[in-house]
Amino acid sequence: MLAENNSIVLVDDNENDIKRLSSIFADRGIGCRTFQYDGISFPDEPLTGVRMVFMDMNLSNSGDTNSQFAVLEDALRKYVSKENYFVLVFWTTHVGDIDNFKAFVNRDGAAEEVPKPMLVVPLDKAQFVDNQNALEYKLSQIFEERLVKCLLSFDEEIQKAANKCLMDIVKLAPFDDSWGENTIFDANVRKLFTKIAIEFSGLQPAKDNPDKAIKEVMAPSFLYDLTELNQDTWKTFLDMTAKSDDELKALTFTGDNTPARLNTILNIDPSTADAEARGSVRKMKLDEDGKNYFQNAFAVTVEEFIKTKMVSTTNDCFVNEATIIAVEISAACDYSNDKPRLHRYMLGIISKRKDFNDHVSKTRTRQIGDHLLIVPFDFIYNGEVYCMVFNLNYTFNEEATELFGKLDDKIFGLKSEFMNSISDCFAKHISRIGYAFFK
Repeated sequence: MLAENNSIVLVDDNENDIKRLSSIFADRGIGCRTFQYDGISFPDEPLTGVRMVFMDMNLSNSGDTNSQFAVLEDALRKYVSKENYFVLVFWTTHVGDIDNFKAFVNRDGAAEEVPKPMLVVPLDKAQFVDNQNALEYKLSQIFEERLVKCLLSFDEEIQKAANKCLMDIVKLAPFDDSWGENTIFDANVRKLFTKIAIEFSGLQPAKDNPDKAIKEVMAPSFLYDLTELNQDTWKTFLDMTAKSDDELKALTFTGDNTPARLNTILNIDPSTADAEARGSVRKMKLDEDGKNYFQNAFAVTVEEFIKTKMVSTTNDCFVNEATIIAVEISAACDYSNDKPRLHRYMLGIISKRKDFNDHVSKTRTRQIGDHLLIVPFDFIYNGEVYCMVFNLNYTFNEEATELFGKLDDKIFGLKSEFMNSISDCFAKHISRIGYAFFK
């Protein structure tokens, strides 16, 4: 199945204008999706993957200006998903109305529901409709705008790297068919990728989820191909040479909770499927029985565990604010090869960063010992900023304790790179690698 290409979208109520503009892209070998606006027919869902939208500003001739603006605002919602960062080009003879439309969208509470362009550019039909050279020049100017060029160029780089990564592996399959035939090649490609999936992930995981296995094995090659592309897209856009080293070091993130949101993207798997997977983070059902099982297993009450083993605090409120969690820490090789294994869990807590800062002594917490793994970054959970701490001394095998029945649902997962780091800390802690010598 060919994927839809929504990179460039044209919306106009005039069929001739649609043909005129789309022909320019067609002559350059650039595909675009066209829609003749009639107020009735829309995509089933707003389009994703949109990079540029060319839209007639006067889609309806009925009603006053506000009525026409309402039609235009509704069309943006219907055609373009809010998840896109795109350039909005108003294809219109009414360039002077653009500022008025911006004010209309920015009225109280309305803008939140309207897809937000990163750039708005006017194209006056009166100037360009019969002058193709001038129109092509104007379009080239839009594509050369710094932000637009950077994002579109990098998008293209990603596609090139993905294609090269795939083709490099496909070419390993012998193509011995006669010209116009593919029976042997089809079988060889199947064998090649089947073997790759099994060797990388293990037999059972490859059978259960071959798509994941293939994507994971190709990821390093894709990253290499991407970094090897001889492009200066970001160098040109960021222009770091224009600032001093002190200015660059003084830069801070903009936006609400950007570091925590970045950390979530890089290290947290939001999926709640496969609760027994390595890296699965689960709550504990600490009802009355659960608390008794916990105390029997670890010789400490839940309350004291939080206040003295996980953090240092005398504030009873924090006990209610923090959540005890258990992360699955099976060996990576056993998990990848789906070997029979006991599910080992390490205990920890998560809490809102604000509660942690308000009630916990960071200095005394660090003094608890090097068996305390204080995760060095914040992340987003349930829409709020959270932090996380693990205790390397507190682990249990799921099947070997009554706590097995008190493991609750998975709330999120930890991505493999982060899990590898936790496993490394745990291995160093329990082995205490070192040697003795005398002089």
